[in-house]
Formats: sequence, C-alpha cells, structure tokens
Amino acid sequence: MRKLLLITAGVLAGLLILLFVGLKLYLTDERLRAMVEPAMESALARDVSIGGFELRLLRSFPNITVGATEVAVHTPARDNEPQPDLASLDALWIKLPILPLLQSKVHITALELEKPRVLVEYYEDGTSNLPAFASEGEEEAGVVKEIAIASFNIVDGQIAYSHADGTLLVIEGMETTLSAALRDLAAVTGDVSIASFYFETGGITYADGWPVVANVDATANLDSSWVTLANTALQIDALELDLQGDIQDWDKEAIGIDLEVDAPNATIEGIWSLMPAALVKDIAGLRGTGAVAVEASMNGVLSETELPETNIAIRIADGSLQYPGLPAAIQQINLDAVADLESLQIRTLSAIAAGALLNLSGSLQQYANPVVNMAGKLQADLESLQQFYPLEENTQLAGKLDIDASLQGAVAKPAEMNASGQVLLEAIQYNSTALQQPVSDLNGQLVLAGNTLSAQAVSLTSGKSDFTFTGALQNYTSFLADPSEGVPAPVITGTLNSRYLDISEQLSDDTTAAGPIELPGVIADVAFNVEEVAYGGLSLSDAGGKLGLVDGVITFEGASAGFLDGILQAAGSFDLSDPLAPVFDGTLGLNQVRASRFFTAFNQLDQIARLGSFLDGFFDSEASIGLKMDQDLNPQLESLFAEGTFGATGGALKGMPIQEKLASLTGLQALTDLDVGAWTHKFNISGEKMHVQALNFGAGAFNFGVNGSQGFDGSIDYQLRVELPASAQETLSNAPLQQALQPLSQLAQVALVDPATNRITLDFDAGGSFASPELSLDNELLRSRLDARASALADGARSEAQARLDSLESAAKMKAEAELAEQKRLLEEKAAEEAKKLLSGVVDSSAISTDLDSLKEKGGEVLKDRLKGLLGRKKKKN
Repeated sequence: MRKLLLITAGVLAGLLILLFVGLKLYLTDERLRAMVEPAMESALARDVSIGGFELRLLRSFPNITVGATEVAVHTPARDNEPQPDLASLDALWIKLPILPLLQSKVHITALELEKPRVLVEYYEDGTSNLPAFASEGEEEAGVVKEIAIASFNIVDGQIAYSHADGTLLVIEGMETTLSAALRDLAAVTGDVSIASFYFETGGITYADGWPVVANVDATANLDSSWVTLANTALQIDALELDLQGDIQDWDKEAIGIDLEVDAPNATIEGIWSLMPAALVKDIAGLRGTGAVAVEASMNGVLSETELPETNIAIRIADGSLQYPGLPAAIQQINLDAVADLESLQIRTLSAIAAGALLNLSGSLQQYANPVVNMAGKLQADLESLQQFYPLEENTQLAGKLDIDASLQGAVAKPAEMNASGQVLLEAIQYNSTALQQPVSDLNGQLVLAGNTLSAQAVSLTSGKSDFTFTGALQNYTSFLADPSEGVPAPVITGTLNSRYLDISEQLSDDTTAAGPIELPGVIADVAFNVEEVAYGGLSLSDAGGKLGLVDGVITFEGASAGFLDGILQAAGSFDLSDPLAPVFDGTLGLNQVRASRFFTAFNQLDQIARLGSFLDGFFDSEASIGLKMDQDLNPQLESLFAEGTFGATGGALKGMPIQEKLASLTGLQALTDLDVGAWTHKFNISGEKMHVQALNFGAGAFNFGVNGSQGFDGSIDYQLRVELPASAQETLSNAPLQQALQPLSQLAQVALVDPATNRITLDFDAGGSFASPELSLDNELLRSRLDARASALADGARSEAQARLDSLESAAKMKAEAELAEQKRLLEEKAAEEAKKLLSGVVDSSAISTDLDSLKEKGGEVLKDRLKGLLGRKKKKN
C-alpha cells in the first residue's frame, strides 16, 4: 500500500511537472501578448501596449504568479498632436492559488500595482479621453463563483483629473493595504493613504498638498448594488472625520447616497490647516482652544447631471489661535458658517487680538465661478500685529489701519466687481528686505466707490524722499484680471507733489539682476511738482510737468526744471512696450547750463562732444533726440540720432588739442586760451558721427569758422577758417607755417593781409583724431582766396587809373568848351557891330536887332553872305 501511494504521488508530481512545463512552454511572452493585448484593447476601445510578461509556476507553487511590465493604455491623438496616456503602470503582479481555480473560484493571494498613473481630461468641446465602455446588456454572464483578494496593494499611485473649465484635481503618493472578499456579500477592509491631495477650481486653490489617510470598513451586496460604510475614519491633514451611511445602486447611472460626516475631535488647528495656503501662515506648532463643531451630510442622487444635497455646518465659540513663538493669541474667535454645493455663508466671523478687531460677514456663491458678497471692518494697531501673527523676518510695521468696506461681484470678472467703503491710514511705517527704502509717515484716506479708488492727500516718506498724491485709480480691480480677457486697463489721474525726491535711493544697487523693466498695464495722466530732485550727484529744482503712460509708453510734456545753474526743458516719449529694446524719442532744451558741470555729469555725451575739459562758461541747446537702449537702460550710442542747435555764451576755450596745434603752427600762443563771445551753430548726430555746420565765433582779435564732422571714436574731419590781425604777419613769417606758405605765389604772399579788413585769413584741413589733430593748409582754397584778392587789387588799380584819365579828359574838355564859348561871344558881339555899320545907310539903326538869329531871319541873302564871310574871316584870324 505504501508502495502504491508512493507510485501515485510520483505520478501526480510528474504530471504536475509536465503540466507546469507545458504551461511554461505554451504561455510564452508572444502568446500571452497575443491573448491579453487584443482583449484589453477590445474592452477599453484604446490601443494598449505591454512591455513584457512573466509567468512563475514552480517558484510560486502551489500558486501561480503572473506579471506584466510597462503597461500603458494610450489616448488617441488630437489635431495630429500626441496626447498623454490614459493609464499606465510600471508593473502588475497577480498571485493565484491553483486549487480554487479548479473550483471556479478566484482567490488572489496578492494583487500589486507598481506606480499606476491615471489621467482623466475633459476638453473645451466637452469630450474627454475616457473610452466608451460596453453597456450593461452587452456584458456576458460570468462563471466565477467567488473572488477573494487577500492583499491588494498600490505602490506610489497617481490620479489626475483636468477640466477645460480650470478644475484640476491631483492625487499623488497613493498607497493601499486592502483585502477584499466577493461572495454573496463583498467586504473591503484596510488602509488607504495619500501623500498629497491638490484641488483647484475657479482660479482658487482649495487644497494644496493635503495628506489624507482613510481606514476603510465597507460591506457591499453585489446583487442589490449597495455598500455600507461602518466605522470608516478619514483624516485630512490635521482634521479627523468619521463617515457612516449607505451608497445604493452604485452600478447604475444614478447612484443613491446617504452619508453623514462629523468631526468628533475637531480642533481649530485642524480646521485652520484646511485653509488655502495663500491666506494663512505655516500652522506648524499652532495652538488653539475653543468649542468646534463640524457636521456634514450628503443625501440624494449622484449622476452625470445631478449631485446629492450636501450641507456642512462649522461653528466655533470663544476660540483662540496662537502661533508658536509669539507672545499674544488671536482671541474671542467666533464663527458661524454653513455651506452646501452652491455657496458658503459666513453668518458671522469675529476676533480680537492685541490692538486689532475683525468683523466679517457675507457669502461665496458658485464655487466653480465664485461670486463674493462680503462686508467687514478691521481696526488694527499694526505695531502689535507681530505679537500674534508671524511676519517675514526683518519686517517692521507700525501705525493704525481702519477699514470699513464691502465687496460684491464675480471673482472671475474682477473688472466688474463693485466695492465701497473707506480705508484710513495713520502714521503707518513699513520696512522689509523687499523694499529699497523704508516707508514712514503714511497718512491719508482711500475711498472705494464702485471700481474707483480715490486718494485724498495720501502722503508718505520713503527714505529721504517724500510724496503726496491726490487723485484716483479707476478700474483698479482689473489688476486681478487676466489681460487677455480684454478688461479695461486701470487709469491713474491726479497730482503728485514732493519737496525732495532722491531717485538714486529708490533704485536697486544691483541693476544687473533686475532684468528688463516691465511696466504695469495701466494708463496714467499725472501732473508732478517736485521742489528738489537728486540723482547721481545731480540736482534739479522746481521740477514740474505732466507724465503719461499708455501701452507701455511713458510720455512727458511741459517738463522743466532748474538744472546746473540753468533751465532744462523736455518733451517726448520713452517707449518700454518692448522691455528688451526701450526707445527714447523727444526734444530737449538746455538754457544757460554750465558746460563743465554738464559734460562732467554726462560723460557719455562728452565722449561725443569732447568739450567737457576745455569749454568753460554757459551754453544753450535745443535738439530732437532718438535713442535705443538695452534691457538695463544702457544707451546704444550707435543708434543715437540728434538734430538741433548749440551755442555758448560768456565762456572760454582753453587747451584743446587743436588749439595747441594751431598755436604751434602759427607761433601765436594766445590761440591756446580764448575768451569766446556768443555763438550758435547747427549740428546733427547720426551714423556715430557729429556733424557741425556753420560754427562761427570771435575770440578777442581772432575769428574762427568751423564745418565738418567728428566721430564717436574721436576721429575728426573739419574745415577750419582762422582770421588773424594784420599784426600777426610778422609772427607768421617766423613760424613753422611759413614753410607751408612758400609754395604760394609772390602775389599771394604780398596780399596775405586783406587791405579791406586789415586781417589775415588762413584755411586749414583738420584730420587725425581729436586728441592728436593733424592740420594742413588748404592751399587750393587759400590760393583761390589770395588770387582773388590780388585780382581785385589789380582791377582796382586799373579802374583808378582809368578814372583819373577820364577825369583829366573831362576837365580839359570842359576848359576848351568854356574858352570856345567865350570866343564865340566875343565874335558875335563884334559881328553885331559890323552889321550895324553895314546897315547904317539902309535902315534905321534903332530898328535893327542885335540878336544874331533875328538878323538871320530879317536880312536878305546878300546880307547873309556878307555876314558869313565876315565870320569866316574872324575865325581864321583867331
């Protein structure tokens, strides 16, 4: 018998071995993939990929262990763009006993999911990435009589839900240790833990990193489709909750829910821990007292279109909160609030603390798109705030704050929200590491009316600077809105006054880390008056004008100020719409500004003009200017364009290299130190060059004319005209310049002094660089000038000689004509006497005219002939 048993056992063992070997050979990776992947794809209506399979038989005997790695359920592409997977896991392991399977029972010794990931997305068109599962009528009746899972473990699970309306739910670090049995009744017991629970909707984060732990004890009737929760405990962060009740028809489209939740051990710390992180400080170590009651219920139907009625009531009576390490507590906390799925009603919330009093009431409707209707009062002695509320390190706060205001409207449409009330500020002081300068003496009143915030003489001191603003900020709630929503921009209007403004102290010393300047999306139209402005060692007095801001462009008009002993005037724009490439475009006027101080202060401009070390006195300038800058507001000088006038008055030019060079060539050392009179000339700057036009000025006995250009690199290309007194001719004859004059004609040398002006004019070409100029005579121009002068002299001599000849000829002619007229008179008198004698016997002599013409008319032909003969004879004798 014993031998028979041994033989039977051996045969059975052999058969099992043959069975295991056969299964191992039959259930290959390829065959399992061919069996499993199509089945999953058919059930899920999604592409499925499995990295590999593993079948463990002998090592798991008397169990079978089946494993799959790198399992993924893929989501179809949208608009030709790949989408993240619907679900994936690193590995799946199932351990099954063999004998129950032979009895149509599934007893799972262990089911383990390693790093499962599930992502559910709802898109803007209302569709989702979920597959369309088969309906209930299409499901086949199973033959499994019993399912039991001794151990169901999830390791580092993650579930995410994202909706196009802005709702986001993320569960991370899910761990489970559960067991389940499926017979007539199904039972699930064990623990579920979540490392982080995140929930956001309507732009508000309600849960940020909450840890959640649940102890589950549930029984379900699969035939009747109901489940009962008994003794189920849920801990959300520091708040402990007990759940009990029923869930019915959970396999139907409409699920019936009847649950009650209470918090038997609720504390203020626990409730405080569930407040949004943006509203409260770290509560680690927070201590609280007071009676807390939390009750909640859910009753009704849960479906795709319906939610069960949910009610939550929270009451706190005479509570207190005290932050760790702080001497004072927030006391007399009283809260009476109720909430359902649509709204939160704060019937009353009040508290007092050292120097502070709070009263608040109102409602929050429609969580997904919250609508607020709140009213409250806050009175606070800010200096005492740090006694009961933790402030940032090195923060200093003092003064009195009194707020009495209300707020109504949709949070999603802040530009349409309505506020009313007032804020009183009294002697407020504030300092923190975030401020460049501490704020002190903040006083004034802010009035809220609709969407307008009015400031009534709000004044403050920042460092050494002081400000007083009277005006209004319209559409101020638009600061809370997304600019892409097209809300109206905030508008600032008013007047800013200051006795003293130090711009340097208001700017960060570390400009490299500041990055590009991005102006707020506001419209501004502000008049300003500042008695004294200080910046980088410069000072302006009585500064005034108007500043505007539209679409990132700062405009200024009518700006003027006392500046460097003169007057500064400006108008134009500073375009920061592209913060990476700011552009200045405007006009600048300077009147009677001291040159030495100006070019010392603006050394970058002096690198162009190069006058700072040599020009003493005052200057005037008016110019149109265009300039590009980099993101740190450093000027890009290669882009500089300017056009205008420049003029100096009451000054001196001393020691310019070109003066030194000119003095060396001419031997006239007086040229190195010139007292200049007033001059004005045109200039323009472009292409990294400054062009000078018609610069003419006098300096004592000398006159100068300059035309040409000067490069930013210091190169020069000028035409220089120098007028010297005639007394300089002797000095020139012994100076190095004399050698340059030798090639000129003798006539030109003789005519070097202009007799009309008694001055010497020299023309030079100036090249090289500003620091090392090269001067050469412009022989062509000088020869032309001197030849023209010599030609003029020659023409003058000829004209003078001709004039003298003409004068002599005229005088001689006049003398001859006078002599001839006298002779004619004498002859006529003599002829008259002769005529009398001739006619004495013919006519009465008293009737004869002595006028020769009358005689010609009255005498006969004979008488005429005799008279002509007589006259002819007289002429010949003469």
